[in-house]
Amino acid sequence: MQVLALSRTQDDKGNVRWTLFGASHQPASVVFWRGFSETDEKRFLSLIAWASGDEPPPSQGLRVLGPAADLPAFARARLWREHEPAKIHTLFTLEPFGNLPDSLQEAYLAGTLRILPTPASHVFSWHPWYRKLAAVLPRATQIPLLHLFPRVQEGYTIRIPQSGWLDEHDPSQARPTGSHRVVPHIARTHRWQRTPRDQALVGDGAFTDTVTVALFSTNPDDLGLYGKPMARNSQIWTHDYERLLDGPSASKPELERAAELLDRGGRFGYRLYYPPMRAGTRELFWHLPLLARLQPGSGQAEIYEDTLRLGTVTAEATAPAGGRPLVLAANLLDRPGHRQAASLFVREPGQLRHTTAQNLRKLLDFREYLASPLPGSFARALLRIAKETTLDAWLAKLPQLANDSEAATRLVGDLRAHIAPEIRWARRLPLGKPERALLKRRSGGTSRPWPRVNIGTRKPPTG
Repeated sequence: MQVLALSRTQDDKGNVRWTLFGASHQPASVVFWRGFSETDEKRFLSLIAWASGDEPPPSQGLRVLGPAADLPAFARARLWREHEPAKIHTLFTLEPFGNLPDSLQEAYLAGTLRILPTPASHVFSWHPWYRKLAAVLPRATQIPLLHLFPRVQEGYTIRIPQSGWLDEHDPSQARPTGSHRVVPHIARTHRWQRTPRDQALVGDGAFTDTVTVALFSTNPDDLGLYGKPMARNSQIWTHDYERLLDGPSASKPELERAAELLDRGGRFGYRLYYPPMRAGTRELFWHLPLLARLQPGSGQAEIYEDTLRLGTVTAEATAPAGGRPLVLAANLLDRPGHRQAASLFVREPGQLRHTTAQNLRKLLDFREYLASPLPGSFARALLRIAKETTLDAWLAKLPQLANDSEAATRLVGDLRAHIAPEIRWARRLPLGKPERALLKRRSGGTSRPWPRVNIGTRKPPTG
C-alpha cells in the first residue's frame, strides 16, 4: 500500500490536469482510517481477505496496531496488546518495521506472523533524509516517490512533474559519487507549439535546456519570446538534505542566493512544483491509499477495486503554521455511461488513443449541461470522426470496437434515447423569372432583397 498525494494543476496550455505530487505528506495511518466509519468492520475484513488471499475473511487471529486515536471502534476492539493469550497470525499496521515491538519483528522474520501491508511499502514515506528535510521544506516527504518516474505530460494521464538530481561541477574535477538519478536537462514547451491535447507535451530540441538555465537564466536568448525563469515553480535542496530554495514562497534575495550557490557547483536535488488547486486561501490535496496485490496463481498486479472510497480531501493552509487542515469528503462521481465510456474502448485501430472515449464524454456531458435531448446535428458536430460518417453509423459501430459488446450496446441504446430526431428542413425552391423581376423592382432596381438605404444624405431639421 502507498498513500498518494494528488491535486489538480494547470499546464502552460491552460489544461487543468490531475497531478501526482508524490507520497502523501500526511501519516498513512491517519489517511487510511479516515476511509472507514465506526461500524465498517465488514468492509475492513473484506479488504484483509483480498490482500491476504484468504476466503472467507479472517475473523480470528487478526490484530491491528496503531495510534488508538486514529482507529475506528471496530479496529480498537482488535488492538494488539503485549503478552495477550490469543494466538495471532495476521497483523495490520501502518507503522514502519523498525518501530514495531521486538516480539512482532521476530515473529515476522521467523515466518509465523503475516504483516499487512508489507513493511516494504513504507520505504518512501519513511525515508529518513527527506523526513529531516520536511522540517524546513514544505511537504518534502512527497519527493522520494517522484524519483521513480520520469516526467509525464500526456493529455489523458496523471501529470508527473520532473524531479531528480543535478551534478553541477567543474569538468576538470572528479564527478560526485553516489547512485542518485541525475536529470540535468528539461524540455520546455511553448505556447505556440501545436500539440493535440491527447499527446505528450515534449520539447522540439530548440527548447531543451539544462535545468539550471531553465530555472534561473534571464538571458534573452535562453528565454525566447514567451519563456521565463522557472525557479518560482521549483524546490531545491543540497546533497546533505538542507533546504536551498522553496520557490513558491521565496523572496528575491533567496532566489539570487540559490542561483549563486548552484553556480559555485555541487550536487543538488530538485523537483518542479506547480501550485495545487485551491479553495479560498487553502490548497486542496486528495490523499488516496493505493492498494495492490499479485493475483494468486497468475502473478499479475491487481488494484483493489474499492480503493477510491478510501481517499479523503484536505484543505491545507499554505503557511506551515496556518493551522490544522480541514478534512473534506470526496464526492466520487459514478454517472451512468461515463464509467463505460472510459473503460470499454481501450484499443482503437487507426485512431488516436481515447478518441472514442472523448467523443462519448462530450455527448454525455452536453446531455447533462442542456438537461434535454441533444439535437442530432449538434451531437454530430461534437464528434471527432470522419466527415462522411453519420451519427447513426458511428453509434452502430461502437459495439464492434468495444471489449464488451453487450455493455456497449446498452450504452448506445442510452445515447440514442437522449438524442432528438433530426429536423429535416424543406428544400429551398428556386425563384422563377416573374418572381425575380418583382423582387428587383421592390429592392430599388437591384437584385438585392433589401431596400436601398442612403446614409448621411438627409438634411438636419431647421427651426
